[in-house]
Amino acid sequence: AGLSGAATYGTASALGGRTLLVWQRQWSTTDQDCFGLMFDANLGLVQTDFSIDFTSEDWLKVAVAGNNYAQTFLVVSEIRVGVSWWIGGRTIAANAAVGSLFDIERDGVVGVAGNSFAPAVGSDPYYGFGRFCVVFMKRDNIFSNATTVYFKQVTGNGALVTPNPTLIDTWASGVDRPAISKSCGQSNGPAAQWLLTWQRTWATSPYDQEIHGRFVAWNGALVGSNFGIGTTVGEESAP
Repeated sequence: AGLSGAATYGTASALGGRTLLVWQRQWSTTDQDCFGLMFDANLGLVQTDFSIDFTSEDWLKVAVAGNNYAQTFLVVSEIRVGVSWWIGGRTIAANAAVGSLFDIERDGVVGVAGNSFAPAVGSDPYYGFGRFCVVFMKRDNIFSNATTVYFKQVTGNGALVTPNPTLIDTWASGVDRPAISKSCGQSNGPAAQWLLTWQRTWATSPYDQEIHGRFVAWNGALVGSNFGIGTTVGEESAP
């Protein structure tokens, strides 16, 4: 028991429709776990209050998305042990069966150097082959500014498409709050894209926050260039 963090949900059309709700549950001051509820298309319970992570690792900032082709969900989290932070994930089947934990981005294990924080994940509702897209940021430690935003793709069965992530933005003054659209669309055509967004700290006075974005195709191809969304002298944050 204990306090629970903010909840988030994902949907997939598996077995006539499923919704997976996930949240954090505090076990101790240094250990947040992750639990879930699964509903059918009529919001009837498929599985109630089941454990997605109940280890000594600290699961923070959980997020979830669905994949119709694979009939799975991907739950991602910022995971902390001591002074190391990385991005991990588990696939959840349409019957609420929980897959093994795997590293998505972890210093010294897979990906590029640096601690990783604040993951978000986008779904693919297409009824043919598709992928999950996980966006996150990197910094040296919890006390330093994050200066890079990356994404990495995961298959519907929980395999990394590439070992190294794709760089979206590098900004010396700092970045924060990466986010991704819930869906990339219903087809695998050119219009099947996620919108990735994040905030930047302006490099000179008034040192305010601004919102920037980038489109990424369903297959991981970058579309266009980074562009400003909210770039006034006022504070624009938390997209």
